[in-house]
Amino acid sequence: MEALVRVQYLAVDGEQTVENARGYLNSQVQSRCSMVFAVGEAPRAAVRDNASAHADVRFVVFAAALPEAKANVSVLELSRAAVRTAVIDETGAGQQ
Repeated sequence: MEALVRVQYLAVDGEQTVENARGYLNSQVQSRCSMVFAVGEAPRAAVRDNASAHADVRFVVFAAALPEAKANVSVLELSRAAVRTAVIDETGAGQQ
């Protein structure tokens, strides 16, 4: 099985606030991304506050935990291996 995956990296520019991160999260949702990864305090908080409004998007945050679980949010330990595994698991890119 092959999967078509397009990866886009966006860093929150300027002050690292939830409000600034929300703008980047919204741009990913408007671009019809089916999966959004969030690393850093402000991006994680933006996902925490906004994931429920975007039930058709899968969010992966890298943290020890989030205060409350959301059906479309996965929490992973931050590591390069965790990122690779999450992408393969969620997209099926490594399956043949």
